[in-house]
Amino acid sequence: MINSFEADKFSDIPRALIEAIWAFLNQRYVVDRLKIVSEYGITGVEGIPEKDFLAKFGEIVREDRTKQLVGYLVKQILEREGFELRSRGATIRFGSIFSRGSKYSPKDGGQFSSPVDKPALN
Repeated sequence: MINSFEADKFSDIPRALIEAIWAFLNQRYVVDRLKIVSEYGITGVEGIPEKDFLAKFGEIVREDRTKQLVGYLVKQILEREGFELRSRGATIRFGSIFSRGSKYSPKDGGQFSSPVDKPALN
């Protein structure tokens, strides 16, 4: 369910911040981006629209603990969307917030039904 998430191991981060990041990551356009980059073998966190993310939350997203939280929440979103963990610790190719991330792939090997369904990643 979109409104629920597991964040017990992040009790040191204010609940309001966790909820705000969760809401941001669950916007339809962000979820679509997470899915698209995952289908192309790119780490899930590289699908986060960095400019929007930094504009909304500021430099706190560059803190290691916040980045760990974001990766954990991205994992929950992609699992909910039918993806499974493929590898951890992959080098980030795009963006400046993360240096490593996890890769996911569709559980059933499925993809978007057509290129028209794939939103632009700009």
